[in-house]
Amino acid sequence: ALDQWMHSIDLRKLKYSETYYQSAWNYALLAKYYTERINPTLAVKYADSCESLLYGLEPDEQKILEIWKIWNILGQCYKLKRGNTNPKLHSKIYAEVRGYYEKSVTFIKENKLPKIHLAHTFHLIGNTHNDQMWSSNKTNSSEAINHYDKANYYYDRAIQITRNRYGNTHPQIAISYLTKGLLNIYAPKNKGINTDSLAQIGFEKSVEAFHGGDQTDNFSKIDFKKDYLMASHYLRSIYFKLYKTKKSEYNLDKLTILTDKSIEIWNQYYNESKKVSANLNLAIYRLLPFSSKLSLQVLKNDKGELYNPDSLFTIIQHYKAYDVVNSSKLSDLQITVTQVQNNLRHNECYVDFIILHEIDKILATVITKEENKVFELPNIETSLYKELSIAITTKDFKNYITTASILYKKLIEPL
Repeated sequence: ALDQWMHSIDLRKLKYSETYYQSAWNYALLAKYYTERINPTLAVKYADSCESLLYGLEPDEQKILEIWKIWNILGQCYKLKRGNTNPKLHSKIYAEVRGYYEKSVTFIKENKLPKIHLAHTFHLIGNTHNDQMWSSNKTNSSEAINHYDKANYYYDRAIQITRNRYGNTHPQIAISYLTKGLLNIYAPKNKGINTDSLAQIGFEKSVEAFHGGDQTDNFSKIDFKKDYLMASHYLRSIYFKLYKTKKSEYNLDKLTILTDKSIEIWNQYYNESKKVSANLNLAIYRLLPFSSKLSLQVLKNDKGELYNPDSLFTIIQHYKAYDVVNSSKLSDLQITVTQVQNNLRHNECYVDFIILHEIDKILATVITKEENKVFELPNIETSLYKELSIAITTKDFKNYITTASILYKKLIEPL
């Protein structure tokens, strides 16, 4: 995107001076880029340069410039100012951000532009209230509920406008339902409504809107694969919780279908990406569907449907080893158990641990020269890992021995 934007900037520079209003887009595009890269300093710098060219424009010039799009970009840029500010300054920044979005809404309405332009702006306004609900939830319950209601209102307006234009299956509808789902995940629990159920509905509608419902499996039409994987991740988490409490085969079947679809999307995403570290952001937010695939294998194994250690090892490779292999080709990730065994001596073993958050277990695979075994272990408090890390960093030998011994007994001795 940056390459294309820089090309458009170069073309614009050939025709307009840097102080001419059309040059505002030069700065707007760079501001958008650095906003996406989460670089507040440069994002705000280019946003300020952009805004300085917007004053005193005639209505026709504003329309030619499509200024409502720039107002939305500036709002997103200036939202990065919020940082770790105190609550009062935090609220002030969000009020200023909404001011840019409201300028966009006013311009669209006054110039009778197509309503679809309002949908994205309403979604952005909803996001500001979603953010403020989350930040005020621990300190001011009534304020959090107020932001919750406003976020829902703007998301619903965005969904309705987009649905009227494009129908029920459109990426922007999917993203609005995704954010509604997240809104309910973090909603105040004293609101008196079943926000868990509303979150599930939001994620289900998001997944359906992304891939066109159950009538089509044409995943190539999905425009926002990472967003789909996020919606799918949260929905799978809910289904795992439901299965844990109700042991319903129906939820297990839904989990299997959703996981397989998500892996298909991941395959597309991985093959389309030109970066070797294609999974970095996905892994940070736990969006890789292979964790669910492994968890499902464990649940089915517990029910008597024994898993194949070799196929399990293939799944683990996709889950963990993708970015350390110096290739973006899936075929290069297929290391077999036999290949590992051929590289082991008789007194050596290969051990790997996988933390499965969905079912609160640890999966350990142990490969020796002669055999391949899989062990299920209870999960361990993350504080133990943190204590070990701190002990190593601070060279606290006593604490290191204590923590390492506990982890050894929990992780290594059972093997």
